[in-house]
Amino acid sequence: MTHSLFIAIVARTKNNVIGYQGKMPWHIPEDLKFFKQETLHSPMIMGRKTRDSFGINPLPHRPHLVLTHDPHYTARHTEIFSDFDMAYARAQEINQQNHHHKIYLIGGGSLYKQFLAKIDRIIISELEITCEGDIFFPEFNVNDFSQKIIHDYRHLPIPFKVVEYDRLR
Repeated sequence: MTHSLFIAIVARTKNNVIGYQGKMPWHIPEDLKFFKQETLHSPMIMGRKTRDSFGINPLPHRPHLVLTHDPHYTARHTEIFSDFDMAYARAQEINQQNHHHKIYLIGGGSLYKQFLAKIDRIIISELEITCEGDIFFPEFNVNDFSQKIIHDYRHLPIPFKVVEYDRLR
């Protein structure tokens, strides 16, 4: 079986905020469009609160794999797992069936922290704002990664750039 690239994708502020009260405390259509294009047709592993933030319907054309300790949790068009290795194996299986090679970790904060060591690539929309938050992206050693700016949106009302960090092996 071909190894899939395991990618964390996130938007964060200058003070490392990624969420507040179950939502992103900003609305940037260009970032949402980038997220959609980047993750389309690839399996996404996420926590329960991240899945709940989408509402009743999942994001279209992307398999949703939720990690939760709640044995009674259900969500529409979503596969539920209590174990990361099982969720990851299922994502690999989906990729094998569909000839894809990327698996995305899309949050929340505790999953990023828990699985950062397994990540091959981190894609961060670095927002040039600070705001109040209660969910943060974990600190990581940038020296463990090569980095390049893949998009620059500094002309927008909320300026940001998308930086790709590839783990050095």
